[in-house]
Amino acid sequence: MQTAELDALNRSQAVIHFTPDGTIIHANENFLHAMGYSLAEIKGQHHRMFCDPNYAASNDYAEFWRSLARGKYSAAQFKRIAKSGAEIWIEASYNPILDSSGTVIGVVKYATDITKQKLQFADFQGQLAAIDRAQAVIHFNMDGTIIDANQNFLSVMGYSLSEIVGKHHSMFAEPEYAKSPEYQDFWVRLNRGEC
Repeated sequence: MQTAELDALNRSQAVIHFTPDGTIIHANENFLHAMGYSLAEIKGQHHRMFCDPNYAASNDYAEFWRSLARGKYSAAQFKRIAKSGAEIWIEASYNPILDSSGTVIGVVKYATDITKQKLQFADFQGQLAAIDRAQAVIHFNMDGTIIDANQNFLSVMGYSLSEIVGKHHSMFAEPEYAKSPEYQDFWVRLNRGEC
């Protein structure tokens, strides 16, 4: 990779280099800032210092590093622990570096801190769970076919889920209204994103 490309990655990503067994060789300022460490505090330490102790002691974690040492790339969202003890979520790729003979000589990780997005997502999930507990909620396909309903809805309406899934919303409407142009227009407007 050209020097300019590496410089661009270093400006935008948290980057850390390891030996094939996970020993830290170097980390850039973005990484150090995100995790709250100085380079002197982490250089020569093992990657496990950033992990939950139970995960770091697991077979899955040991296999993660064995797999990298065999040259297998890994990318996902990972929970890590900062120096302060705070949970940090990163979107990261662990990239084995091979020499000319194909032997893994190191691993470089490129990461982006996604903690804020993860917390927002957890907040949204909490809000949806609260709505689900407090409100009667039903889900439809765009044509009005029922795909799901929560227990509040089922209790209020007196149906089981199996009695309504796959049926049309019109089962809850007066028969005359369900046949009317107004009802048909109601679904046309919903499909256009109107209320």
